[in-house]
Amino acid sequence: MHGSRIPIWFFIGVLLTVYGAMILGYGIFEWLAGSYPAAVQLTQLHTPVWWGALLLALGIFYVLKFRPAKSAGASSAIKKQRVRAADEARHVTG
Repeated sequence: MHGSRIPIWFFIGVLLTVYGAMILGYGIFEWLAGSYPAAVQLTQLHTPVWWGALLLALGIFYVLKFRPAKSAGASSAIKKQRVRAADEARHVTG
């Protein structure tokens, strides 16, 4: 059971992806609607779009890099079946 743990970085990647998508979505909406709060400086930089995109990219990177392996039990069972089939083939031909 020790080898089947899910790394914490996977969950951090999921959180970064969700937050990045939300912030990016808000930033795009704000950019298109032009609904900037009063007295906000440098609105032309569209900071939520950039930060949302950065968080989204970082989150996707973490999710892909630290994703849990597909069921280790299933892959070892497939390997055992292949070995068994190869052994049977050797016995039939030999």
